[in-house]
Amino acid sequence: MYIETQLLPNYLAPSHFPGALLAEMGTEPVGSRAAPDVYRTARREHETVTRRLILAVEDEGLARFQRLVEQPGRGRTERLAFDELRKLDDVGMREPAEVVVRMPEDETEEIVWEAVLHPATTIEGEPIAAGNATVEKWFALVEQHGGTGHREYVRRVGGLTFAPITLRGSTAREVARFNPLRALRPMPPIRPSTTISLRQVGEVNSVIPPVVNTPLADAPEVAVFDGLGEAVKVHAEPVVAW
Repeated sequence: MYIETQLLPNYLAPSHFPGALLAEMGTEPVGSRAAPDVYRTARREHETVTRRLILAVEDEGLARFQRLVEQPGRGRTERLAFDELRKLDDVGMREPAEVVVRMPEDETEEIVWEAVLHPATTIEGEPIAAGNATVEKWFALVEQHGGTGHREYVRRVGGLTFAPITLRGSTAREVARFNPLRALRPMPPIRPSTTISLRQVGEVNSVIPPVVNTPLADAPEVAVFDGLGEAVKVHAEPVVAW
Protein backbone atom coordinates (compact mmCIF):
# COMPACT_ATOMS: atom_id res chain seq x y z
CA MET A 1 0.00 0.00 0.00
CA TYR A 2 1.13 3.54 -0.74
CA ILE A 3 0.43 6.54 1.47
CA GLU A 4 1.74 10.09 1.51
CA THR A 5 2.83 12.28 4.37
CA GLN A 6 3.68 15.97 4.24
CA LEU A 7 6.53 17.33 6.31
CA LEU A 8 6.05 20.63 8.09
CA PRO A 9 8.35 23.26 6.54
CA ASN A 10 9.98 23.68 9.98
CA TYR A 11 11.51 20.18 9.64
CA LEU A 12 13.02 20.07 6.16
CA ALA A 13 16.66 19.89 7.27
CA PRO A 14 18.25 16.41 6.87
CA SER A 15 18.80 16.25 10.64
CA HIS A 16 15.02 16.55 11.16
CA PHE A 17 14.09 13.66 8.86
CA PRO A 18 11.61 11.35 10.67
CA GLY A 19 13.78 8.26 10.33
CA ALA A 20 12.79 6.77 13.68
CA LEU A 21 9.08 7.02 12.84
CA LEU A 22 9.50 5.45 9.41
CA ALA A 23 11.66 2.67 10.86
CA GLU A 24 8.99 1.93 13.47
CA MET A 25 6.42 1.65 10.67
CA GLY A 26 8.74 -0.60 8.68
CA THR A 27 8.79 1.68 5.65
CA GLU A 28 10.93 4.19 3.80
CA PRO A 29 10.20 6.71 1.04
CA VAL A 30 9.93 5.47 -2.55
CA GLY A 31 9.54 9.00 -3.89
CA SER A 32 8.77 12.60 -2.98
CA ARG A 33 7.35 15.75 -4.51
CA ALA A 34 7.10 19.43 -3.67
CA ALA A 35 3.94 20.82 -2.08
CA PRO A 36 2.81 24.24 -0.83
CA ASP A 37 2.56 24.82 2.91
CA VAL A 38 2.83 27.54 5.56
CA TYR A 39 5.97 28.05 7.64
CA ARG A 40 4.94 29.07 11.15
CA THR A 41 6.99 30.39 14.04
CA ALA A 42 6.01 32.07 17.30
CA ARG A 43 6.15 35.53 15.68
CA ARG A 44 5.23 35.13 12.03
CA GLU A 45 4.15 32.83 9.24
CA HIS A 46 4.55 32.82 5.46
CA GLU A 47 3.78 30.59 2.51
CA THR A 48 6.55 28.30 1.35
CA VAL A 49 7.20 24.90 -0.25
CA THR A 50 7.71 21.63 1.59
CA ARG A 51 8.05 17.92 0.75
CA ARG A 52 5.48 15.16 0.48
CA LEU A 53 6.97 11.72 1.05
CA ILE A 54 5.53 8.72 -0.81
CA LEU A 55 5.72 5.64 1.42
CA ALA A 56 5.24 1.96 0.65
CA VAL A 57 3.87 0.44 3.83
CA GLU A 58 2.30 -2.84 4.95
CA ASP A 59 -0.90 -3.14 7.00
CA GLU A 60 1.13 -3.88 10.13
CA GLY A 61 3.04 -0.64 9.62
CA LEU A 62 -0.22 1.31 9.54
CA ALA A 63 -1.34 -0.46 12.73
CA ARG A 64 1.90 0.60 14.46
CA PHE A 65 1.38 4.15 13.28
CA GLN A 66 -2.16 4.17 14.71
CA ARG A 67 -0.90 2.90 18.07
CA LEU A 68 1.68 5.69 18.22
CA VAL A 69 -0.97 8.31 17.47
CA GLU A 70 -3.24 7.01 20.22
CA GLN A 71 -0.60 6.73 22.95
CA PRO A 72 3.07 7.54 23.57
CA GLY A 73 5.60 4.81 22.92
CA ARG A 74 6.42 2.35 25.65
CA GLY A 75 10.13 1.86 24.97
CA ARG A 76 12.88 4.24 23.91
CA THR A 77 12.51 3.39 20.21
CA GLU A 78 8.76 3.96 20.25
CA ARG A 79 9.14 7.20 22.19
CA LEU A 80 11.57 8.52 19.57
CA ALA A 81 9.06 7.59 16.85
CA PHE A 82 6.24 9.22 18.81
CA ASP A 83 8.20 12.48 19.16
CA GLU A 84 8.59 12.67 15.39
CA LEU A 85 4.83 12.75 14.79
CA ARG A 86 4.94 16.52 15.32
CA LYS A 87 7.04 16.84 12.14
CA LEU A 88 4.13 15.68 9.96
CA ASP A 89 1.44 17.96 8.59
CA ASP A 90 -0.86 15.20 7.34
CA VAL A 91 -0.91 11.51 6.41
CA GLY A 92 -3.20 9.86 3.88
CA MET A 93 -3.77 8.64 0.34
CA ARG A 94 -3.91 10.80 -2.75
CA GLU A 95 -7.30 11.60 -4.18
CA PRO A 96 -8.00 10.41 -7.77
CA ALA A 97 -8.35 14.03 -8.88
CA GLU A 98 -4.73 14.58 -7.77
CA VAL A 99 -3.46 11.47 -9.57
CA VAL A 100 -5.00 12.54 -12.90
CA VAL A 101 -2.67 15.34 -13.92
CA ARG A 102 -4.83 16.69 -16.75
CA MET A 103 -8.20 15.78 -18.27
CA PRO A 104 -8.84 15.93 -22.03
CA GLU A 105 -11.25 18.52 -23.42
CA ASP A 106 -13.59 15.80 -24.73
CA GLU A 107 -13.99 13.28 -21.91
CA THR A 108 -16.10 10.94 -24.08
CA GLU A 109 -13.23 10.33 -26.50
CA GLU A 110 -10.87 7.38 -26.18
CA ILE A 111 -7.27 8.60 -25.94
CA VAL A 112 -3.87 7.19 -25.05
CA TRP A 113 -2.76 7.91 -21.49
CA GLU A 114 0.69 7.88 -19.92
CA ALA A 115 0.38 5.93 -16.67
CA VAL A 116 3.23 5.95 -14.13
CA LEU A 117 3.40 3.39 -11.31
CA HIS A 118 5.25 3.87 -8.02
CA PRO A 119 8.43 1.90 -7.27
CA ALA A 120 7.74 -1.30 -5.36
CA THR A 121 10.43 -0.73 -2.74
CA THR A 122 14.02 0.42 -2.33
CA ILE A 123 17.30 -1.41 -1.73
CA GLU A 124 20.03 0.70 -0.11
CA GLY A 125 18.15 3.81 -1.14
CA GLU A 126 17.76 2.78 -4.79
CA PRO A 127 14.14 2.47 -6.03
CA ILE A 128 13.05 -0.89 -7.44
CA ALA A 129 10.38 -0.83 -10.14
CA ALA A 130 6.98 -2.47 -9.73
CA GLY A 131 6.81 -6.14 -10.66
CA ASN A 132 4.82 -7.78 -13.44
CA ALA A 133 2.03 -8.76 -11.03
CA THR A 134 1.31 -5.11 -10.20
CA VAL A 135 1.42 -4.12 -13.86
CA GLU A 136 -1.02 -6.88 -14.78
CA LYS A 137 -3.41 -5.78 -12.01
CA TRP A 138 -3.30 -2.27 -13.46
CA PHE A 139 -4.08 -3.45 -16.99
CA ALA A 140 -6.85 -5.74 -15.70
CA LEU A 141 -8.52 -2.81 -13.93
CA VAL A 142 -8.30 -0.67 -17.07
CA GLU A 143 -9.81 -3.43 -19.20
CA GLN A 144 -12.68 -3.83 -16.71
CA HIS A 145 -13.52 -0.19 -17.46
CA GLY A 146 -13.49 -0.72 -21.22
CA GLY A 147 -9.91 0.37 -21.83
CA THR A 148 -6.85 -1.26 -23.36
CA GLY A 149 -3.45 -1.88 -21.78
CA HIS A 150 -0.43 -1.56 -24.04
CA ARG A 151 1.81 -4.27 -22.61
CA GLU A 152 4.31 -4.05 -25.44
CA TYR A 153 5.17 -0.48 -24.44
CA VAL A 154 5.81 -1.02 -20.73
CA ARG A 155 9.06 0.64 -19.71
CA ARG A 156 10.91 0.83 -16.37
CA VAL A 157 13.14 3.83 -15.77
CA GLY A 158 14.72 4.86 -12.46
CA GLY A 159 12.35 2.72 -10.41
CA LEU A 160 9.24 4.09 -12.12
CA THR A 161 7.10 1.92 -14.41
CA PHE A 162 5.48 3.48 -17.47
CA ALA A 163 2.43 1.44 -18.46
CA PRO A 164 0.41 3.29 -21.17
CA ILE A 165 -3.28 2.65 -21.73
CA THR A 166 -6.14 3.69 -24.00
CA LEU A 167 -9.23 4.85 -22.10
CA ARG A 168 -12.12 7.28 -22.17
CA GLY A 169 -11.57 10.42 -20.16
CA SER A 170 -14.87 9.92 -18.35
CA THR A 171 -13.52 6.84 -16.55
CA ALA A 172 -10.00 8.14 -15.86
CA ARG A 173 -10.73 9.08 -12.25
CA GLU A 174 -12.22 5.63 -11.61
CA VAL A 175 -9.04 3.79 -12.56
CA ALA A 176 -6.99 6.50 -10.78
CA ARG A 177 -8.11 4.87 -7.51
CA PHE A 178 -5.52 2.16 -8.22
CA ASN A 179 -3.23 2.63 -5.22
CA PRO A 180 0.17 2.01 -6.91
CA LEU A 181 -0.65 4.58 -9.61
CA ARG A 182 1.56 7.64 -9.28
CA ALA A 183 0.28 9.79 -12.16
CA LEU A 184 -2.07 9.58 -15.13
CA ARG A 185 -1.95 12.12 -17.95
CA PRO A 186 -2.87 12.27 -21.65
CA MET A 187 0.01 11.04 -23.76
CA PRO A 188 1.81 14.09 -25.17
CA PRO A 189 1.80 14.24 -28.99
CA ILE A 190 5.00 13.93 -30.98
CA ARG A 191 5.92 17.25 -32.49
CA PRO A 192 6.68 17.13 -36.23
CA SER A 193 10.28 17.83 -37.10
CA THR A 194 11.07 21.13 -38.77
CA THR A 195 11.52 20.77 -42.52
CA ILE A 196 14.65 22.43 -43.87
CA SER A 197 14.65 23.18 -47.57
CA LEU A 198 17.85 23.69 -49.56
CA ARG A 199 18.19 26.37 -52.18
CA GLN A 200 18.73 25.07 -55.69
CA VAL A 201 22.25 25.89 -56.91
CA GLY A 202 22.10 24.32 -60.32
CA GLU A 203 23.58 21.15 -61.72
CA VAL A 204 26.37 19.57 -59.73
CA ASN A 205 28.57 19.21 -62.77
CA SER A 206 28.47 22.96 -63.37
CA VAL A 207 30.29 23.76 -60.12
CA ILE A 208 33.04 21.14 -60.39
CA PRO A 209 36.38 22.71 -61.40
CA PRO A 210 37.87 21.43 -64.63
CA VAL A 211 40.32 18.55 -64.43
CA VAL A 212 43.74 19.62 -65.72
CA ASN A 213 47.27 18.21 -65.58
CA THR A 214 48.98 21.58 -65.33
CA PRO A 215 49.12 24.05 -62.42
CA LEU A 216 46.11 26.37 -62.19
CA ALA A 217 48.41 29.27 -61.28
CA ASP A 218 52.13 29.94 -61.24
CA ALA A 219 52.05 31.39 -57.74
CA PRO A 220 48.72 30.65 -56.04
CA GLU A 221 47.81 32.61 -52.90
CA VAL A 222 46.18 31.17 -49.80
CA ALA A 223 44.28 33.24 -47.22
CA VAL A 224 45.02 32.18 -43.62
CA PHE A 225 42.90 33.57 -40.75
CA ASP A 226 44.78 34.10 -37.54
CA GLY A 227 43.30 34.10 -34.04
CA LEU A 228 42.29 37.77 -34.34
CA GLY A 229 40.13 37.11 -37.39
CA GLU A 230 42.52 38.89 -39.74
CA ALA A 231 43.30 37.41 -43.15
CA VAL A 232 46.95 37.09 -44.12
CA LYS A 233 47.94 36.19 -47.67
CA VAL A 234 50.75 33.70 -48.06
CA HIS A 235 52.29 32.13 -51.12
CA ALA A 236 52.18 28.41 -51.69
CA GLU A 237 53.74 25.94 -54.04
CA PRO A 238 51.98 25.42 -57.42
CA VAL A 239 48.92 23.20 -57.03
CA VAL A 240 47.84 20.59 -59.52
CA ALA A 241 44.20 19.52 -59.58
CA TRP A 242 43.82 15.86 -60.41
